[in-house]
Amino acid sequence: MRILYLSNGRLPTEKAHGVQIMKTCDALAVSGAVVTLAVSSIGKGDEESVFAYYGLKKSFSITRVRGIALLSWGSFGYTLRSIFFALSVFLSLPLKTFDVIYTRDEMSVLILTLFGYNVYFEMHDVRNGFVQRTALRRASGIVAISKGLSRYCLGRGIAPEKIIVAPDAVTLEDFNVAEKKHECRQRLGLPQDVSIVLYAGHLYSWKGAHTLADSAKLFNSLISAVFVGGTDRDVSLFKERYGLEKNLIILGQKPHAEIPYYLKSADILVLPNSAKEDISRLYTSPMKLFEYMASGTPIVASDLPSIREILSEKNCFFAKPDNAGDLASVIDGVIQNGEESACRAKQASADVLGYSWEKRAEKILSIVQKTGQ
Repeated sequence: MRILYLSNGRLPTEKAHGVQIMKTCDALAVSGAVVTLAVSSIGKGDEESVFAYYGLKKSFSITRVRGIALLSWGSFGYTLRSIFFALSVFLSLPLKTFDVIYTRDEMSVLILTLFGYNVYFEMHDVRNGFVQRTALRRASGIVAISKGLSRYCLGRGIAPEKIIVAPDAVTLEDFNVAEKKHECRQRLGLPQDVSIVLYAGHLYSWKGAHTLADSAKLFNSLISAVFVGGTDRDVSLFKERYGLEKNLIILGQKPHAEIPYYLKSADILVLPNSAKEDISRLYTSPMKLFEYMASGTPIVASDLPSIREILSEKNCFFAKPDNAGDLASVIDGVIQNGEESACRAKQASADVLGYSWEKRAEKILSIVQKTGQ
């Protein structure tokens, strides 16, 4: 099967979607598909450097399609950029040579289906606009990253046979770290004499990192909150707000290859998603959730429907979302109850075995086969 994956964005990128796209393409290739990833020319670097950035062997090909960078124009600029990319794909690529066209970009679905092509849409969020509504109706199949998104599609009349739920995933072997916790801390320059509560990811408001930072004000002197990730601008703003807090360590962006060591260095990993936005409460499938599970480190997570699609009281500890006091209390309880936290972490490690990128690729290929391409 020949698959063309369209990505209207910069690659490589420090954002998580770059990892997700590359891992998906790699898994599809490993599953036997011949994959071409078409990305916008606004990115920098040749094919070899992109694979090196993500630590992957070359299992598929990457081609660049002419794009324009208009993000400074806001949502209007993004719309123009999406239209330009889709038209560039139509005009510059031999689309008829591919069996499957696959994308996360609803504008590409809309435009290419107008020209008669069958396109599969990987859905990550709800956008209440004409483009996404039309893309959902016209797509040959929909890969929803959460049950919440699947329910949304069903509620809008999308036929159930067109939809499959395929949450994000993890490369399990990457998180099988041989080093002990104290060795990881020594390697990373982290303190040995405190309990480390760690958050890895971006600092957007709906991710809830600010709730964890506020909860750290309630920690005793033997607990430190460590933050790994965020864009340069967000890290700068985060440091302005919390940089003087004695129980916080703000490290900023780190190479993805180092993340397993950060997760192993911690006593607790926190997924503090906010309940204030639907993308967080109902629709998300965070890659870091599966990485947390694979690390074997105890997890504290916001009690949200999206998170409960994967986690339960058997494999993590829940805290009230957007509630710094409750989060601090739950964290303290986990530290005090080492036997139970180890038990739940072990269960998470077992549960995550069903969420490999290869298993996810099998689901994607199954919806293609089910809908007859």
